[in-house]
Amino acid sequence: MNKLRSSLQTAKGNGTLTISPQETPFDHLELPRTPEEAKEYACKYSTRWLTADEIQQRIEGYKGDIERAVSMENRAHLETHVSELRGLLDNEQYTDGNFHQSIDELLFELVEWRAMFFAFEHTEVPSTPFDQHVFLQQWAIGGVHTMFSILSKLVDTDSRTRSLIKLWRDLHHFVAKEINDDEIKLLDNHVRKKGGLFSHQISKAIKFRNQVIAHNEKRHSIDVRVLDSDIQVLCRIWSIITTWSSFGVMQPWRDAEQAFSGLDRFFNASEIHLLKARRAEYLSNVEKWCKTNMHTLATDALSPFATFSATITVTPVEGTSTQL
Repeated sequence: MNKLRSSLQTAKGNGTLTISPQETPFDHLELPRTPEEAKEYACKYSTRWLTADEIQQRIEGYKGDIERAVSMENRAHLETHVSELRGLLDNEQYTDGNFHQSIDELLFELVEWRAMFFAFEHTEVPSTPFDQHVFLQQWAIGGVHTMFSILSKLVDTDSRTRSLIKLWRDLHHFVAKEINDDEIKLLDNHVRKKGGLFSHQISKAIKFRNQVIAHNEKRHSIDVRVLDSDIQVLCRIWSIITTWSSFGVMQPWRDAEQAFSGLDRFFNASEIHLLKARRAEYLSNVEKWCKTNMHTLATDALSPFATFSATITVTPVEGTSTQL
């Protein structure tokens, strides 16, 4: 998932830290005091850390840039980046995974899972592979548990975790100063600890997670469509924070070919085509939820999903002709 938003989460200092793994993770963030700090806080809170492979690829890329550096100042700047990245690879807390999952990563993975279930729910096929193959049955059960577990992470209020709801609570007073409308008040009401949308008493999804997945209180099945109302609110909260704090995220969803790779063993080409279309339908719904004001139902002018566009202008030199 390519992030255009660029709090790239590189090494802290030279990578030498004295915090033990049992104490505060090295990606700890101090609460912001100004709007500028709040926007930086939002980006760092939301953006995932690079993987070890991505760090190594970036180091190799910087090596080539260093060789082509046009000035000593530019060279020194690039070498600093390489040093920070190497420090991160050598950092024991990083290699031990002693840092949080990003909000972007959690939310996008929840949407990806739900989009796949939506595709299977709304595609009629003559075969019944989920009845015939244990592997697919296990995949479906695992997917249900994963979706409800991710939802609980996004709405968790425990002080040790990093969730989307906690991010909103940290920032909503900054956001409200720039986006002063009734939707902010509505969302504040949704995230209340008691009686809010994500409480055990109100959310069917949270109640299912608590009783069946977390505590094994009862045997119970559930229609995964109950997730959608919760996902819609979370996507809107995420979108407001993203458009307020940055210029958006680029290419958040997996390519359809990647999402359905390997399923040709169970579905024919026309069925997979239909599955891709249904998945795209759900992702389109999510993007609409992100841009729709929950109070007025108006569509935002800004999108949390960034795109690149390029315009080429050719100015002919006098006495010549130009063909494109």
